[in-house]
Amino acid sequence: GCDNIHEDGSFVLAGQGIRDVKPGAPQPVDTYLCDDPIVEELPIPPHPSRRGADRMTIRKFDGIVKVLSPSSAVLKLVANIDPNISFLPQSLLEFIMKQVCGLVLAKLQSAAKKVVKNPVTNEHAKRMREEEDFYKRWLMAKFEAVCELKGWEMPPVKAFELTEEQLAHERTHSRVHAD
Repeated sequence: GCDNIHEDGSFVLAGQGIRDVKPGAPQPVDTYLCDDPIVEELPIPPHPSRRGADRMTIRKFDGIVKVLSPSSAVLKLVANIDPNISFLPQSLLEFIMKQVCGLVLAKLQSAAKKVVKNPVTNEHAKRMREEEDFYKRWLMAKFEAVCELKGWEMPPVKAFELTEEQLAHERTHSRVHAD
């Protein structure tokens, strides 16, 4: 990623899938993520062996997020994804991929809204509290700096604005589900 927030109000994301190629297939050209030793430790299941079964290949994706206000942004995303469905015509594959991308973005937006509606027991809100160093001390500090730079009021982050009673409820709820 690249943080351009102070220059033009945006940040850039770039990524690629892991080296997940069938035996005998050519290796990806860019291998910066593929060569990360952590990839070897991931519990990635083997390639499907059924006839006609395969897994999607994410060769590369690039995105730019332009922050418009404390609660809105525009995302432009370009991705090179091979769904590995050779028996469908290209035009149908492109249509399906556009629909899938739209669905993924809608699901991300929906997940963010659920954090606000139920910050006590929402799974993402709980994980944010578990990873407080990243979310509260690093990411929120960046958001606060942008809001100050732009003259915006920092919106409340519901996942971190819990009362002691709500935190006690969360601990009780977590224990009940763990048993």
